[in-house]
Amino acid sequence: MSSQPQPQPDPMTPPIVDPVDQPYIGPIKLVVDLTNNVDRIVTVHEEIPVAPEGKAGAKEMVLLYPQWIPGYHSPTGPISKLGGIVTTVDARRVQWVRDRANVYAFHIPLTPGAKTVSVDFQYLSPIKRTEGRIEISDKIADLAWYEVLMYPAGYFSRDIPFDTTIKLPNGWKYATALETATDAVEIVTFKTTTLDTLVDSPVYAGSNYKRVDLSPTPTDTVHLNLFADSPQDLEIKPEQLVWHKRLTAEADKLYGSHHYDHYDFLLTLSDKLGVSLEHHQSSENGHPANYFTDWAAGVGGVDLLGHEYAHSWNGKFRRPADLWTANFNVPMRDDLLWVYEGLTRKRPEFPSFLVALQSRTSPHGAHRGVE
Repeated sequence: MSSQPQPQPDPMTPPIVDPVDQPYIGPIKLVVDLTNNVDRIVTVHEEIPVAPEGKAGAKEMVLLYPQWIPGYHSPTGPISKLGGIVTTVDARRVQWVRDRANVYAFHIPLTPGAKTVSVDFQYLSPIKRTEGRIEISDKIADLAWYEVLMYPAGYFSRDIPFDTTIKLPNGWKYATALETATDAVEIVTFKTTTLDTLVDSPVYAGSNYKRVDLSPTPTDTVHLNLFADSPQDLEIKPEQLVWHKRLTAEADKLYGSHHYDHYDFLLTLSDKLGVSLEHHQSSENGHPANYFTDWAAGVGGVDLLGHEYAHSWNGKFRRPADLWTANFNVPMRDDLLWVYEGLTRKRPEFPSFLVALQSRTSPHGAHRGVE
């Protein structure tokens, strides 16, 4: 046996501070610029107030980029898509340092009495599917907030307030479950909300847009927000609208109540991009461009809208305990994923809506639907 010295591990760096349930000094100001939809580069600016402990002499602020993303149930935060990170403290540039053990954590040195940390960076949205989900084209953008922000470590995400603004390309419209504060042409500011709600409320935007009312009752407000590659793809016929209204009517009958203030289906009709993901008061959905214009031929994934809508109850309003986390960098435990996804799949997802779509080319496709 060799008597030569053997390698020994270096001591690990101190862990990132655990989150605690206390209000952050906030709000954090976040500005997201979507106007460069040619290069698909999103420009981000954040202004983060320094908490009292920082002003009292803390040597650094630790910022986290979201890692564990709700709905994906795994550490899929696209850290590799960040570029050009620049940090300043009270307008004076300082050099951030990546944590040696946690690549999603950034250490920002503070000066005595520091008031504000500013962060600028670019999010490099994929241009081909092998790089990740396609989110931006020359006609449509799907903005997922978790991709374009950092937040201070040590706090529950529900305790961190955000003031957010987006800049849109000329002539574009938008839809989201967020509440709008001001809308000045292509610059939109949303009302202050928590980081939890922000990450759970994506924005769809585009040059070809139509909004359709699917509200099953006067007190259950639901809209279908359509964004298309071409204006003609937005044309929805009365008989097509009937089937989509049955979806929300059957949900109202099935669940007997709703927990959201309003619900927004966000739906792309595109051959260039599209994603599906559930949220509390909205959902991201993608169908081919011919979803309405070639209705008789049918399209795959006809259960998409019903599935993501059902998740608003099962998975969002009620979530398995080990899938809930204090912030977006605490690991999820998927022991009860079978409840989150399995129950949603096993539950009949509004039968008459699905039968209608799956059999719309069949003479036997009629279904009684909701009484």
